[in-house]
Amino acid sequence: LVSTATDLAQLSANVAKGTTYSGTYFEMTANITLNENLLTADGELNISGTFYPWTPIGVSDTLHFAGNFDGNDYTVGGIYIDKETSSYQGLFGNVGNGTIKNIGVVDSYIKGSSFVGGVIGKCLGTVTDCFNSGNVNGTKDYVGGVAGYISGTIMNCSSSVSVSGGNASLYSGGIVGYAAASTTVSDCFNSSSISGNSEVGSIAGHNEGTVMNCNATDFTVTAN
Repeated sequence: LVSTATDLAQLSANVAKGTTYSGTYFEMTANITLNENLLTADGELNISGTFYPWTPIGVSDTLHFAGNFDGNDYTVGGIYIDKETSSYQGLFGNVGNGTIKNIGVVDSYIKGSSFVGGVIGKCLGTVTDCFNSGNVNGTKDYVGGVAGYISGTIMNCSSSVSVSGGNASLYSGGIVGYAAASTTVSDCFNSSSISGNSEVGSIAGHNEGTVMNCNATDFTVTAN
């Protein structure tokens, strides 16, 4: 069971040491706040504050999470990541053949290089019933409101954030930056502003799979 910031940080540390947790099930039992008052009222980083940085759960293709994480409709707030030269950034940085579901990311500032997402940077598994209302920035490629890159399934997810790719970036999307072949994106909703250099979309920046029953309202898309 995951009920505190300490529990979440311990999970991150263990994965960074090589434990993938394949076949293991985790459940959240409470909302978790990593930092208070991270964003201002207009959704920007509160520059007057001092915040503890978050190390994503899964930091590379080899050091990834492959378990099953159920947020039980709780949220993780105050995620602070400011690593513009580092990839695999988000609450989860890299998820292999695992499942992430029923979790929300709120009041968060996530900035990385490539594979940057509010919930997951890169995922080769399943993401369901997740949302992000934080701030997502990537200086390079694969940047998404919920997931930066997915090769699997993402469904019933939503984003209401600012998603920003860099001036030389590819693949910025309101829900997912890049949906690989055989990926299904379904029943997702976006109301965020998305910007990037090339291949920018309200749901997916680039899609090679199937997108169905998705909707976007009150959004803006800006490509350089």
